Amino acid sequence: MRQTAALLLDAYRELNSRRLFWLTLLISAIVVACFGLVGIHDKGLRIIVWDFDTFAFNTNVISRATFYKMLFFNLGIGFWLTWLATILALVSTAGMIPDFLAGGAIELTLSKPISRLRLFLTKYAAGLLFVALQVLVFAVGSFLVIGLRGGVWEPGVFLSVPIVVVFFSYLFCVCALLGVLTRSTVASLLLTLVVWFVVSMLGNVEALLLTFKTGAEKGASDKQAFVDGTTARLERLRAAEPSAGDAETVAGQIAEAEKELEQKQKDLDESQGSLRTINRVYSALYVAKTVLPKTKDTTALLDRALIADSELEKFLDQQTGEEPRRRAERGSARSNRNRGEDDPPDFVQGVADPETAREAQRRVRNRPLWWVLGTSLAFEAAVLALASWIFVRRDF
Repeated sequence: MRQTAALLLDAYRELNSRRLFWLTLLISAIVVACFGLVGIHDKGLRIIVWDFDTFAFNTNVISRATFYKMLFFNLGIGFWLTWLATILALVSTAGMIPDFLAGGAIELTLSKPISRLRLFLTKYAAGLLFVALQVLVFAVGSFLVIGLRGGVWEPGVFLSVPIVVVFFSYLFCVCALLGVLTRSTVASLLLTLVVWFVVSMLGNVEALLLTFKTGAEKGASDKQAFVDGTTARLERLRAAEPSAGDAETVAGQIAEAEKELEQKQKDLDESQGSLRTINRVYSALYVAKTVLPKTKDTTALLDRALIADSELEKFLDQQTGEEPRRRAERGSARSNRNRGEDDPPDFVQGVADPETAREAQRRVRNRPLWWVLGTSLAFEAAVLALASWIFVRRDF
């Protein structure tokens, strides 16, 4: 344990000596300060001494506590910690293993009675410690801002430390593997950024396709209900025994209903065909995303922990100006109208439909924890095991 602690301290001192460590801390302090300079009142927002009237953000729409928690998640986590600060952290830590391998320092270290596996994992843990300290400082500042400005002391803010560290570890394990393979800081950093870009794009495409899928499911369900209703009406017309004077009128109604049913059945078949195609593509994307790390889904766990579903639903209702009853009426009216020849497919309409987008968001928000974290950590364990095996087996 003493050897491990010494190695960990040495690796931390190496990171601490780099200017990026203090630069990141300084920028974190600036972000927290900007975070605290924004206020909210009954008419809108206040930035320092300037007031801005806004419809979407005021205390009549959202509470102060929820506003600051959303600001913390979207600005602090979504923009700073999981983007800019992550890039700076990768730049700071990407050279840990390549420099250790290429600089001749490893020969001196391996001459001491310490296992290679422990040496590699200690270096890896030091990189994660670097990020944990950065996030902890930011979380403390945000906790004070939310408490003093929002009027609620939210200990859940400190969940950002393990969540962001886990998020960073997905990328750092890839960087460590590439560092062992290439022994180049620049190559490992650039290739890690490429992997991050690919994983992020896959997640964005999967989220968009989920919205398409939700819209297609709703469109097919609406058309199925209309076909069932038209079929029932047609059966009632056929079963009726009209008087002699009404026979011609009823026959015309039957012919019109049959034509309408034929058209709606055709529309239903098209919708179901599109849904099957989307399901096949989405299933392939979902499988690919399952075996890869879920960066965006991991950071979204903090949003789920800080903001209750009821708070989010209330905010979205007031922001769009639609109550649930009005949304249901609008959806019913849409399902009962005839789709024109030039109308876009259901899955395209679903992207522009607020209710479809919200349903897709609910599905993402309710994804099980074992899928978000468990499969991502399994990916990290596999990559880290490969990197450790190469490090242990390689001749230096």
